[in-house]
Amino acid sequence: MRRSEAWAFDPGWPTGLSHPMNITFNINLKFCYVVLSPLMAAVQRTPCTGARPLKPSFPPEAIALIVFDICCPLLSEKTLKTGFAQFIKQNQPVRQSTIGNEYSKINKNKKEKEKEKKEKEKEKEKEKEKEKEKEKEKEKEKEKKKKKKKKKEKKGRQNSEAGEKKGQLTEKLIDIISVTGFCAFFPLLTKFDNGINKLKKSS
Repeated sequence: MRRSEAWAFDPGWPTGLSHPMNITFNINLKFCYVVLSPLMAAVQRTPCTGARPLKPSFPPEAIALIVFDICCPLLSEKTLKTGFAQFIKQNQPVRQSTIGNEYSKINKNKKEKEKEKKEKEKEKEKEKEKEKEKEKEKEKEKEKKKKKKKKKEKKGRQNSEAGEKKGQLTEKLIDIISVTGFCAFFPLLTKFDNGINKLKKSS
C-alpha cells in the first residue's frame, strides 16, 4: 500500500472514497497547482469507482488524493496533509494552504523582484536626467565664459582705438605748438642776431 492509499483510508477522510490506482505523473508542483481547477470542472468520475456516478464536478477529496500522489516525492506527508485538509475544508484552490503559501511566496518574490527592477530603472532614468541637467549647466557656463571673453575683446579693441586716437591728437598738438612757437620766437631771434652783429661792428 502506498502512502497516498494509507492516507485515503484515514478515518478522518470521507467513507467509501479510495485512492485512484496506478496514477504516476512526473510533473512539478507548480503545474499541479495550475491544473487543479480545470480538473475539478473537467473530470466527471473517479477511475477507482468505475461507473458509479458522482457529483457534477470532480470531488475535491479525490483531487487532493491525486495531487498527493503526484507531490509525494516533492513534499512531506505532513505538509501535504495539512495543506489538503484545509483545501477540502474550504472547497477552494490551495491558495490558503501550506502549498499555496509556498506558491504565493514564489509569486511575491517575483513581484518584489519586478518592483525592484522597476525602481532601479526609475533611479537610472533619474540619474540620466541629472546628468542631462549637469550638461545643460555646463553649456550655460560655457556660453557665459564666451560672452565675457567677447566683452573683454571688444573693450580691448575700444581701448586700443582710443589710445591710437589720443596718440594722434597728441602728435598734432605737438606739431601745432612747435609751429606756433617757432613763429612767435622767430622775430626775437632775428633781433638778438642783429644786436650781436652791432656789438661786433662797434668793437
